[in-house]
Amino acid sequence: MVVVTDGIINSNVDAIKSILCQGKRANIMGGRLRAGEEINANVLGNATSGTETICEVGFDPKNKVEMESLLEVKGNSEAELDHLKLDLQNLINTKKQRKTLPEDKEAYLQELMERRQVLTDDLARANENIEKLKTLMNEVQIRGKVSASKKVYPGTVVIIRDVKESVRTEHKASTFILENGLIRMTKYEEPDEIAGKGLDGYSSH
Repeated sequence: MVVVTDGIINSNVDAIKSILCQGKRANIMGGRLRAGEEINANVLGNATSGTETICEVGFDPKNKVEMESLLEVKGNSEAELDHLKLDLQNLINTKKQRKTLPEDKEAYLQELMERRQVLTDDLARANENIEKLKTLMNEVQIRGKVSASKKVYPGTVVIIRDVKESVRTEHKASTFILENGLIRMTKYEEPDEIAGKGLDGYSSH
């Protein structure tokens, strides 16, 4: 649990369980906050700047970070593979037409073929790990909620599990929950646990 007695401004904060802001200035403005179960503050977002405040709950943040890393590897491998295939096909077509290639071009052709195999293997591993992690994340049933005891301003983004909702109008004393695959806003709910039991997350500014 991450407990803050003042505000969180333009920071990245991760917690295995909860992020609780308590006190007169316990506002979350800007940055990205990720917690397994709950994010709770007086105010979410900023009334004047419109700075995006991203609040994500309903998963283990470590799993989410790992998933993002795997998706990045997959995206990079796919992009490089697409580009490589074009170069490879051009060389193959040229070789078919001319029956042979200059020595440097032939070496480059072999290099591309080897690189294609490496990328194909990397992509296969990434896809396999992504599916395993998806299964793991889906097996962990966490309710997840995002709450503000006073106000939620436009520019706040609420993500619960894999569902995203951008707040477009100002709301008072609200809690966001996931229900039937949709994010729904209800009346404000107090934090599930009292603060002060110690920290289990980390923050980076």
